[in-house]
Amino acid sequence: MTSKEIIIKFLNEGGFRYQEVDENICFKFQLVNYIFMHNACDELLQLVMIFYDVTDENRQKVLECANTVNQEKALAKLTVDEDSVWVNCEDFVDDNYPETKIPLMLGLMENARQRFYELMRKQDEET
Repeated sequence: MTSKEIIIKFLNEGGFRYQEVDENICFKFQLVNYIFMHNACDELLQLVMIFYDVTDENRQKVLECANTVNQEKALAKLTVDEDSVWVNCEDFVDDNYPETKIPLMLGLMENARQRFYELMRKQDEET
């Protein structure tokens, strides 16, 4: 099975609604929006959550907090682009891929997001 087939099977069996946009799969899990990113490697399961707006005013603080999270956390990593912060988690799949890993991946991403928010609040309190 390809990673796309695995994520669609997981969503269907869990009763989740999803939408396919440009070969990506958008869905909600525990009230959070996620995207399965389709790419050239059918065996790569890449999940992304875009969750924070970056501005010129907060960019330095965002970069520092994202760097701290990336140092502390394994598997789920934050990326800061021009105007947003996103967290992603990746895994390689095969025909025997255990779908039980998907909620674990989503949990790791949520944990990284919460840690980011915690660090941002802490920096706000210190200024």
